[in-house]
Amino acid sequence: MGGRSRKSALRQKLAKYYRERENPLAVGFLQEEIIKLNRERMDMLNENTALLQERQQNIPKEGEEGENVSRLVIRKFGSEPDKKFINRAFYEALYPITLEYQCIPLHAIFIWYLQALEMVYGEKGNQAHFNRVQKWIRRWLTNLTEEDNMKLKSEIVTWILNKFA
Repeated sequence: MGGRSRKSALRQKLAKYYRERENPLAVGFLQEEIIKLNRERMDMLNENTALLQERQQNIPKEGEEGENVSRLVIRKFGSEPDKKFINRAFYEALYPITLEYQCIPLHAIFIWYLQALEMVYGEKGNQAHFNRVQKWIRRWLTNLTEEDNMKLKSEIVTWILNKFA
């Protein structure tokens, strides 16, 4: 009894699948081209980040008098472990985004997210959160329509709310 082995049939199906599927290198190149076309978005994000860092240096320290600055205060519960507190503090810092996300531009949400990361985790940061915000920024740079931007905003807010609850 002859016939083809399962292995060769599977190989044929895989080869057909990869032939019919989009070439991943071409998709990556197309994304890079779209990002180049949206260079002004990236410049705006960098400019706002630099402006925020400059303003942050001018904010008066606690106890000093100066302009009115609202501060976020997150208190640790007595028996709460450090890891749990850090996680809760991060999501509490992000919570205001969920209330006003429709009025906030995406680049401001990214800056807020990065500021919350720096405030809670310090200079070392958290690589998982950093990778996530990088992925969102990449999607934002490749979005061409307002509808795509709103979908990304709602995805970010949904993610925050799911983690916060």
